[in-house]
Amino acid sequence: MREYKEKLKLEIKRFRDFFIFFKKIIYSFTLKFAEKSSPFFIKQDQYKNILLKNKHTYSQCYQDVLAIILLKSLNINHKKIYAEIGANHPYDDSNTFFLEKNGFAGYSFDIFKHTLWKERNNNFFENGFSDKEKNIDFFIITPPKTVYINGNPIHSSCFNSTKRSITEKYKNKIFPDSLICQKKYNLHTIDNFWDEHKLKIPDVMFIDTEGNELSILRGGNRVTKKVPIIFIENNCDLMRILLIRNFMTMNGFKLIARLGNLDDVFINKKFFKRNPIPFVKKEIENIKNL
Repeated sequence: MREYKEKLKLEIKRFRDFFIFFKKIIYSFTLKFAEKSSPFFIKQDQYKNILLKNKHTYSQCYQDVLAIILLKSLNINHKKIYAEIGANHPYDDSNTFFLEKNGFAGYSFDIFKHTLWKERNNNFFENGFSDKEKNIDFFIITPPKTVYINGNPIHSSCFNSTKRSITEKYKNKIFPDSLICQKKYNLHTIDNFWDEHKLKIPDVMFIDTEGNELSILRGGNRVTKKVPIIFIENNCDLMRILLIRNFMTMNGFKLIARLGNLDDVFINKKFFKRNPIPFVKKEIENIKNL
């Protein structure tokens, strides 16, 4: 009996190892597909040292720099307004802090407000979005903490989730001394929230909500159709990558760039009468001379 149990454990381990290996292969294929099917690809660490040295980026993969380059290529007087959904930390890996330093103002949204947001010169809304108005339960690591792994900041708020099992997994692994609390939140649609608060249409929008991007987009058709540039974190499974890209195409947007294994960049065909990729490539190359 004991020998049988040992054999069973070994078979289960082999199956688990194979399943993990298979998942890694699928994920690798998915990211490679996302890269190869994009008109323009920027490697995640291609210009990082140059940009960090010159304090020209705070984003994970140049989202802030590329937003400014794309807006320069538009022949319109943009209002220098941004909207950031899934803002998380006000400085670390921020897509908007560099924009703010260059005269932009705007709106940042996150269900969890970091205390340092009061230092930023923007409008922060402690709010979440979805495809319809609804209430949800969130599981939160408390108190909020930041740890550094290989020199990179890891914020506990990144692992707050609607699923307790996910939050608990990362809490135990990275923040073992923290607690988990449950809190109820009201989610809104982008369209309703913009109407209710009379917000301006931004020049550029960033959506990074850990897998909820498509649901949020579906609740914001009226607003997003007026936005010139949208950056969307799109690094989940292959089906979701295709669904987001198809949704944006059906709503008048064109995919023009892929940033590392993170974001897809879409431009609104109403504003971009010409393909801006040649201009973007030239400006990106000029980064080397900063």
